[in-house]
Amino acid sequence: MPPEVEGREGGRQGGRGPAPGSAWVKFRATQVLGGSAAGIFSSVPPEYVQKDNSNQEKEAAEVEVMARQLGELVWQHDVPPPDFSVINDEMGTPLVRAELSLFRREDGTLRELRLRGPRRPTVPEARKDGSELRRSAFHGATVEALKARAFELEDLQWSAVELVGEDVAESAERRLPEFTTATQAEKFKEQEKSVSSLREWIYAKTEEQRENFQPSGPNWSLAGQAMAVPRLPGVWYVHERQQEGGRPLPWLFFNASTGKYYRRVHGTTGSWVQAGTPHQPVTHPITMQSSVLCNPAEGGRKDDLAVALLDLQRTASTLKQPVPFIDKPASLFVLVDGLRNTAAASEFCAKRFHSQILPRLSCRSDPLEDHELVAIMRDSIESLDHALLDSAARFSGCGICVALLMGRRLVVGTLGACRAVLSQKSRSGTWTGRPLAPEQVAHQSSLRRWHHAYAPLNAVDLQSGALRPGCSLHAASATAEQLAQFPEEERLLQRVERAAHPFAALGLTVQQLQGGVAQRARAECEEQLQVLKERFPERVTAALARVQEASEEIESFLRMDTYVTQILAELYYLVDEEGGIPAPKRAAAHLGVEPGCGEAAAQAGIDRRFRALMTQLAQVSPSHAQRGFRILAELADTVQRPQAAVWVPTAAERSVGVARALGFRDLKRPRPLVGLELSSEVMHLEDGPHFLLLLSDGARDLDLPHLVRIAEVHGTRPKAAALRVSADAAAQHSVAEAVGVIAVSLQVGVETEAKASDTKGPEAKKRKVENVTPGGKRKVRVASLLLKYTGVSEADSLARRKASRTQAAAERLLMQTLEELQRPKPGEHKDLAVRFAAKCEVLSDCKSATNKPHADLGWVFEGQFGRDFDAVAFELEVGSLSDIFTTPRGVHILYRLA
Repeated sequence: MPPEVEGREGGRQGGRGPAPGSAWVKFRATQVLGGSAAGIFSSVPPEYVQKDNSNQEKEAAEVEVMARQLGELVWQHDVPPPDFSVINDEMGTPLVRAELSLFRREDGTLRELRLRGPRRPTVPEARKDGSELRRSAFHGATVEALKARAFELEDLQWSAVELVGEDVAESAERRLPEFTTATQAEKFKEQEKSVSSLREWIYAKTEEQRENFQPSGPNWSLAGQAMAVPRLPGVWYVHERQQEGGRPLPWLFFNASTGKYYRRVHGTTGSWVQAGTPHQPVTHPITMQSSVLCNPAEGGRKDDLAVALLDLQRTASTLKQPVPFIDKPASLFVLVDGLRNTAAASEFCAKRFHSQILPRLSCRSDPLEDHELVAIMRDSIESLDHALLDSAARFSGCGICVALLMGRRLVVGTLGACRAVLSQKSRSGTWTGRPLAPEQVAHQSSLRRWHHAYAPLNAVDLQSGALRPGCSLHAASATAEQLAQFPEEERLLQRVERAAHPFAALGLTVQQLQGGVAQRARAECEEQLQVLKERFPERVTAALARVQEASEEIESFLRMDTYVTQILAELYYLVDEEGGIPAPKRAAAHLGVEPGCGEAAAQAGIDRRFRALMTQLAQVSPSHAQRGFRILAELADTVQRPQAAVWVPTAAERSVGVARALGFRDLKRPRPLVGLELSSEVMHLEDGPHFLLLLSDGARDLDLPHLVRIAEVHGTRPKAAALRVSADAAAQHSVAEAVGVIAVSLQVGVETEAKASDTKGPEAKKRKVENVTPGGKRKVRVASLLLKYTGVSEADSLARRKASRTQAAAERLLMQTLEELQRPKPGEHKDLAVRFAAKCEVLSDCKSATNKPHADLGWVFEGQFGRDFDAVAFELEVGSLSDIFTTPRGVHILYRLA
């Protein structure tokens, strides 16, 4: 018979106890749950029930205990131990890398930091990197020490012997417990199968979990019964973000019963691991104004482009990449400087950089460390460069300067000839400035790269890792025409310095390659170079070292196989003769295929003639074999694509004067002369006025003191500052060059003082005053100096006269007027309002210029002159001058009277 269950007469079945005066009756299980329940229940009292849903917690605890042991090392801290996983590279390449998770407790919250290792072609290599980083963390290494170790791993190649054992086994990664998900209904079904008594089933069904904690950060929602959550007991909250197509994606879970957070494992769909506490975003008291100006080069070509995303959170949400966990204000500024006299690369990068950095910010909820923000910026640039190198603009290039403002943190990164300068006003009123993101660290990275790239001796400083002033990089060796420009006795030195490979350094043709020829050529070169040693001691010493190295390499090739050596020389000289960019017909002839043949046919051409030979060469020189394969890859890329699909520079434009830039496929593949080493810096802004300038190469002649003076004059007027930078940069060049400027004015802190030069007496401390009409509209009294220009609508009832000037000319005139107003000449009235009225009477194209005595518009109501006008007038402080701004009427500056 089925077991009996106690109940209460007159009450519901399964009651906890008798009501006063009631009698107890007994019900059979079949009467409660139906005939299927007969014979499967026991009568264990509920106080002794061991709930099955705790099994997952027990198993997770056991797994974590095992993860806390690494050989003889034991993790003693009260946070999860360091752990790593191997993730796919985000650039779309078949590369992988290790991502190490570090946990620490700050102010009672669990924080997770993530550090990534170098990109590797195989999973075992990435696991070896992750094991090394985790072992260092177990030994107590600091974050800085771990970053240094990750940097060392960039240059380390693991041998076959090192890629065996526990460090590269599948069990080496993801040692911390992982959880799958299930809905509440699925959990109940599993509990029904595992319980041994009716009382256990009833207890599990009726038990209510308590909310002991609240999630950190915005936009959390209570997980519904149909939501799949990690298989752990408790009350669950979920954080979702919108995917492409509009479907919500759960990416964070919070257990309100235990206070723990869980995130999706990178690259998986159903695995979840414990995560740190998300960041509670803070809105910092920062007022920001910005301006963007990109002047074209001679002929109207606009090589420089700029992007300013002032409200990054709103932009990210619009693009389905929300960033709710970052501090405010959040802004992104990108300045791109086109090189090789084209805007192909700069336009490509300016349009796409935000699409690289926003997904990386969107998938992070933890409080990002400075080094993590730099890593996100670096990864975004590397991914963008990868896309550029595969685009039609692959042989174009550009420098870039990126500034990311998140609360009080300013993260700046530069590549190429772009630069960033930050000026700050001290309490005493003086302005000081300094360049951001210095290049020294990047130069050291360039030095490591150049040692493996056969870098040209005449262009790079192999001691400092910097490109010598006035020098340029070439993908190919010097041609006979180029060498003819030098004195005859110096041509040999120039040939060795510009040689792109050992054969060019010794001057050996393919037909001359026989045993012993390299030694004879070396002797001849050394004899001739010794003659120049007194005149060029350092250069000759470096050239002699290169000649010796080239001779030894070629002889080692010849001893292995003469034919393989000749094939390698053919590849090197083909690149030289084509100026680094092989023509489709030449590449097709070398591979034995037709132009536009497609990828499969191109690879078949490589396999048929070259693959076995390059593999044989790898036994003697892996580096030259690798470079040979990269040349073949470029030939294959050339022949498989349509001939007219790619922009190709002229022969005169194939050299570049930067060591680091985006693009330039001919200078990165197969010979990495141009790199992507990012110069970066993170600034924590203090209270007070700050002024940031991002500048392209066109402003290279403006030194730091000059830029600080501009900040001193226009520190609250970024548009005027950008115009001044552009005008001063143009004055330094005989031929008009493209100039790009992003100017950002930052007032950091709760209180910001009005500029003393803009006001007089008590007005200097007067803040904005809200004048509101009885109808609820705001009003302001301002004077406007308006300049019209060609193209402005003539339907203006307040127009004083027409104008034939251009908009650029009007803006320059207003910029000069602002500077004159701030520096009164001897004999001029000291009151700024009087001086402004005098300027309006002479220059303004608005009828208000004739209004006495202040040449003002009177009381202006909100909406009277449009949003652009209101945005300036109602934010302006009493007694202050505005920046230059544009409305449908023309360009203005305002002076606020009341």
